[in-house]
Parts: sequence; C-alpha cells; structure tokens
Amino acid sequence: MVRLPRAIRPWGLMLLMLAAATVLRGALDPLLGDRAPFITYYPLTVFLALFAGPWPAAVSVALSVILSGVLFGAARPIADLAALAIYIPVNAVLIVLIERVRKAGDAARRSEAAAAAQRAVLEAALASVDAGVYSWNPDTGGAEWDERLRTMYGFGLDEPATYDALMARVHPADRARVERAVLDATAPDGPRRYSVEFRIVRADGEIRWISSTAFAVFEHGRLVRVVGTGRNVTERRRVEAALRESEQRFATLAEGSPVLLWVSGPDGSEFVNRAYREFVGVDSDEEVSGYDWSRLVHPDDRDDYMNAYKRAFAAQAPFTAEFRFRRADGEYRWMRSDATPRFGDDGELVGYVGATVDITERRNAEEGLRVADRQKDEFLAMLAHELRNPLAPIRNASEVLALRYAGDTQAAVPIAMLRRQSDHLARLLDDLLDVTRIAQGRVALKTQPLEIGVVVAQAIETVGPLAQTKSLLLRLERDGTPLYVNGDRARLVQSLTNVLHNAVKFTPHRGEIVVGVRDDGPDLELTVRDNGAGLSPELVPRVFDLFVQSERTPDRSQGGLGIGLSVVKRLVEMHGGAVSLASEGEGHGTTVTVRLPRVEPPNVVAAPASAASGARRVLVVDDSTDAADSLAMLLELEGHEVSTAYTAAAALEKAERLQPEIAFIDIGLPQMDGYEVARRLRASERCRAIRLVALTGYGQPDDRDQARRAGFDHHLVKPADLESVDAILAERPG
Repeated sequence: MVRLPRAIRPWGLMLLMLAAATVLRGALDPLLGDRAPFITYYPLTVFLALFAGPWPAAVSVALSVILSGVLFGAARPIADLAALAIYIPVNAVLIVLIERVRKAGDAARRSEAAAAAQRAVLEAALASVDAGVYSWNPDTGGAEWDERLRTMYGFGLDEPATYDALMARVHPADRARVERAVLDATAPDGPRRYSVEFRIVRADGEIRWISSTAFAVFEHGRLVRVVGTGRNVTERRRVEAALRESEQRFATLAEGSPVLLWVSGPDGSEFVNRAYREFVGVDSDEEVSGYDWSRLVHPDDRDDYMNAYKRAFAAQAPFTAEFRFRRADGEYRWMRSDATPRFGDDGELVGYVGATVDITERRNAEEGLRVADRQKDEFLAMLAHELRNPLAPIRNASEVLALRYAGDTQAAVPIAMLRRQSDHLARLLDDLLDVTRIAQGRVALKTQPLEIGVVVAQAIETVGPLAQTKSLLLRLERDGTPLYVNGDRARLVQSLTNVLHNAVKFTPHRGEIVVGVRDDGPDLELTVRDNGAGLSPELVPRVFDLFVQSERTPDRSQGGLGIGLSVVKRLVEMHGGAVSLASEGEGHGTTVTVRLPRVEPPNVVAAPASAASGARRVLVVDDSTDAADSLAMLLELEGHEVSTAYTAAAALEKAERLQPEIAFIDIGLPQMDGYEVARRLRASERCRAIRLVALTGYGQPDDRDQARRAGFDHHLVKPADLESVDAILAERPG
C-alpha cells in the first residue's frame, strides 16, 4: 500500500472525508430535499479539526459551502443563505475551540511526559547512588518513605512511616547530633537544609552508616514539610576508616623509622620523615619541599642524581641511585636511595615512595676490600716472583744434569726426582695465581679448534713420570674418530693435567687410571676413572670448592693446596662445559667427568716444514747468578753460544758488542729494570733486531702487556720449561 507523505496526509484525509460527507448528503437528499444542506458537514468539521488540524477543517468548510450550493441548495436561495449564515460562524467557533482543546491536550501530554522523564531521571539518579527518599510533616509526625529507604533502614512494608520510627533507628551515640541538625535546619531563621552522616541500628542488629540530606519547606513563614534523601555509605566509611588506619600506620612507621623515608610528587618532595629531617637538620617538611633538598646533594653528584630521577620518572620505573648527601654537621655521607612508583586512580604516575639509607660504612668497606684485593694481587705476584727466582735455576740445573748424565742410571733417579718436584712446585704456583685471575675474570682464552687427542696426550705425558714412580697403569680408552673442541690448548691441558695429577696422587701403588674419550651428541665427554682412595659422600658436593681437601694425614704425604679442582671447574666452565665428580665412597675410587661442546673438524692446510733451528747466539741477563748461569749452562749443552750479564749496564754493553740473536732478560733487575733495558735495546740501531724474551717471576696479564709495550717479543714465566725455550730458539728470525 502506498503511504502519502506526512505533510499531505491531513489534506488527503480532508478530501476523503469531504467526499464521504457529500456522498452521505446526497444519499439523504430524498428525505431532506433542499432542507439542511449542511447537515452532514458539521460532523466533518469536528472530525477534521480533531484529526487533521485547523487548516484542513477550514478549507473543508469552504469546499462544503461550494458543493452544497451547487448540489443541494439551488431551489431555496433565501433558506440557503440563512443556513450558510449559521454554518460558517458555528464551524469557525468549533474549529477554534477544538484547536484550543487539542493544543491544551498536547501541552498536558508533553508536561506529563516531561514529568515522567524527570521522575525516571530522578529514580535512576537515586538508584545509582543507592538513595532512598522520605518526607515528613512536622505537625502530625506522619512520614512517607520509598521502598529503597524502607529496605535501607530495615522497615517492613506493613510498618507505619513516622518521624519517630526513623529516629528510633538512629544509633544512640549519634541521635543527639542528628536531632540538633534537624532542629537547626527547620528553625524559621535556620539554613533550611541539613546534611549529616550517622549510624543506624537495623532490626536485625546490623549497623549501617547513612548519609542524609534534607530540605525544610516553608509556606508563608510556616514549616509545612521536610523532604530528604538517605544513602547507605557503610562501604565508603569502611574504606575511609581503613585508609585512615593505613595512613596512621604509615605515619607511625615513617616517623619511628631510622631510615630516611620520603614521598615525592610531580613537583618534587611532598613528605619526609623525622629521621630525614634530623639528618639534614631542618624542622619541617616545607624546608625541603619541591626540589629544595637537591642543594644538599654533593655538587659532583647532583646532576647525575637529578637526571637519573627524571629518566626513571619519564619511564615510570623504579628508581635507584647512590650519591653523597650533606648531613646536618656538614659532612657528606654516601647514601643509597631506592624508590617505588606510585600511581593515581587514572593509572598515571604521580610520584615515588622512597627510602634513603646511609651506606658510607659499606662504601668504605668496599674500598677497603678493593685495596686489600689489590694488595693481595701484588703480594701474590711478588710471592710468585720470589719463589720462581730460586726455582728457575733448580729446574735449569735439573735439565743440565739430565743432559750431562743421560746415560748414568744411578743419576737418573735423583735427577727425575728433582725435575718432578720442581714441576710440582711450578704447578702449585700456577694454580695459586690462576684462582685469583679466574675469579676476577682476568684470564683470556686463546681458543682454536683442537683435536682432543692432542690435549689428552700432552696431559698424560705430563703426569706419566709421576705415575711410573707408583707403578700405576695409565691407559686410554677411545675409538679412532677425531673429536674436536673449540678451546685454549694450554688451559685444557692444564685442566686435564690437574685431574690426572689428583688421580695419580690418590691412587695406591700398582693401581689403575683410565682416561676415556667419547662422542656424546653435541658434547664431547672426557672421563678420568681411578680405583684409588675415593671420597666420602659428604665431601663430593664440595670437592670443587676452593681449598677443599679430603682428610689430611699428619705427614701431609698427599700435599696440595686444595685449589686444583676449583681451577679445573672454572676453566671448563669458561669453555662452555661442565665438570662433575662421582665416588661410591672411601676406598672405591673416583670418576671425574668433563663435558665440552663439540665442534666440526676444521679445514686444515698443511704448513711448510720449518728449517732446522741451528745454534744461536744468546745473551742471558739475570741478577741471580744461579738463574743466569744454570740457563746458560743448559743452552750451551744444546749447542748454543751463550753469554751472561748480571746487571743492566753489563747487558747493554754486551748486547752492543756481541750482537746476540736472542736475549733472555729478567724483569726484576736492580737500578734499571728489564723493561727499560728492552726499550734501550729497541732504540739502539745495532741492537733493535735482537729478539727479546722476558724471563721473569711476574706472570700476571698486566705484566705480559707491559712487556709487549716495552718491546719484548716473548714473555716466559720462571721457571720456564725447556720446550718453551727451545721453541723460541727454533723460530726463524724476522
């Protein structure tokens, strides 16, 4: 069905109803004749005025006059004029009256709708704040309560609403205060409004907090009614009480704490506790509010502290800083501040809650430890130097004797003993220094792909002579597959040698030590298994700790410092591996397992064969005549041409005159140290080509760096082993 546009619907209705009225008048024409020509148009005017509006009704009156005159009134013109004189004014009055009635009805409906909307808004507002409404007549005491108020106070639906019933529910401790508020508001000259919070006691015994606001209504100066609302604020009061208690606890804790506590906001400090005020010597928070406290930070620390605080604030992150802070007596103390961000209800950072503690003693202790650690390093270096100086000629002498009496079976035993014990002493010195260097991270690994067999063979070769003295069976278990690790050869040999040395030391005569090598997926596994003394279960978890040893015998026949396995553990871990030890108990042997990450075999390019070393012209410089003479004797037995110098001046003179190819120079020379000797030789046109070897008891990484800067080509730690010396001598010049 086609719907007419809204604007023309009244006119369409008018035409339709006009046509209907005209048809009806035509149908009545046989009965009425020319009488009452407008009889059917009166109802039309009323209908259109009610449902189509005044203008369609007025137009219908005009059209009905025309139609009636044309169709029904031609026979009696005078009568028609009389009817017309009545018809038009009556319809005009009807249209005006109906329009006024219609407008009044519309206005009434709008007013009722607005009132209903206001009631709905008020109802929603009251419901949203859980508020009930009441009113009471001060003359009669009668009252009216809505359902929410009844529920809030615990009144039943059948209980009468009165002012006295309301007041009876007010807590006795609050009743006088509430009555006073009501009396003040309802007095003729009073504020006519009261707002009060009080407790009520419901019929079930529950106590609730109520917030009540009411207005006194006066007419002609006479109080006629009091209207108000009541809200249940029990939860809010509980939260407020908890907050007050929390704030009180914080205030008590803060004021009683010896730690400097503070609270900051976007504009700086907002609160400091008593300890803070006493520390800086102020009487109130205002004296250090905002950023006024920053004047007490040491000038050298102030910018760093403030910048760190601003960065933390911008990142909304915890804040930590150490700085110097001026105490009330003027002394700057080292302090540490730790602060936690605090956020507002909107989730935005509003400041920090922080604590500042005096760490001056800790800083002094740390500095003392650093000094002690440095002194300890210097002492160990000096100790090593002083021990290595006499050890060097002992080892050199043992090598000389071994070469000179190579075929003498009677001399072989004491010579082997001398070499073995000097090696043992040298290893103890290395371990002692390595523990310190590794712990401080001062050991740098020189890694390269290594076939593990090279490491194992060198370690077995090192401990082989010691194993032979105890008639131990030392054997290797592995298949022929090459297995590679990425490691520092010297450090891995040192680690495996320490493990094997322990096994030899604690395995009885004619015992057995088995070294196993196997591929274990991504790792390579090395095991050293012996059938020696074993370990108690209590000692196994601590065996890799520093200075831990098994039970010592009165004669200390096993020796050692208890640091070898600690060095092993740290070196293996530096290679990305792990080491463990297992023992079934005392007398049941021990198994040490070393796991290292396995790597693929490298692409090896064969190096050209080196030429034979031949005899060299050598200068040995050492203020210890024993050390210089023993090394010279050893080198002479190998066929080299050797000169010695016991002072720096003699060394410089002989170097200029004899033009040696290689010079072994002790660092700790009197008057002029070995570094200066090296620098002067490098500055000499005749001597700058000499290969310089630092031969010294100082073996720290810094010592090696200093030797290199002074111009040395090599750095050997006393007592240098013959293989290292021979390797340097065999190098091709240039």
